[in-house]
Amino acid sequence: MAMTTPSPRTLPAPRILAFAACSLLLASACGEDEFELDDELAGASEGDGEAAGDPPMDLGEADDGEQLRANALFCSQYEDKAITLRSTHGRYVSSYLDGSLYGKVRQFTNKTSWGRFVVRCTTDGGVTFRTSNGRFLRAGDDAEGYIINNSAGSGFAQWERFDAVTPSSGRWAFLTAHGRWMRAGYVEDSFDVDQATQIGGWEYFDVDLY
Repeated sequence: MAMTTPSPRTLPAPRILAFAACSLLLASACGEDEFELDDELAGASEGDGEAAGDPPMDLGEADDGEQLRANALFCSQYEDKAITLRSTHGRYVSSYLDGSLYGKVRQFTNKTSWGRFVVRCTTDGGVTFRTSNGRFLRAGDDAEGYIINNSAGSGFAQWERFDAVTPSSGRWAFLTAHGRWMRAGYVEDSFDVDQATQIGGWEYFDVDLY
């Protein structure tokens, strides 16, 4: 099946959350100022697709109340459940440890335990993704090339917190603490997962129960 073409990048960076900019001042150490989970952490075990049909989405006018409602909707559907995140390239976001501090997050064709995430929602209305290796998905800053990887340990702080936004098609996009969007890279990016300043097809994910 033919591979997808790059998504358009024509929109200005959204300004949905004022506090997202504040997170740039926070350290990413997993033990620093960790957010409280609603309950104890749940234990976690362990062909290229068609292009997305979603048009670019302008969220610049969304307010904090709208964002909280979107997070609440996501949490009502998926909190404490094991899910997969499938990119517009038909690949599964997958987390694994490679001996480095933060490990790797990439997209793979097959669904495996590396692509299993347990959704946990924070008391301030945010969303986290606990990996099968007991870490959390983490959004690195500019010094790390805005890559998506794993938390250094079993705790989480601001950089492991995401905000969920869904277009009318039901596919989800995820805003990081740096005011950027989780993005599924293409073959030239080695199918890494990173962050984009604008939102298009590559920033949408299908969320399914594992």
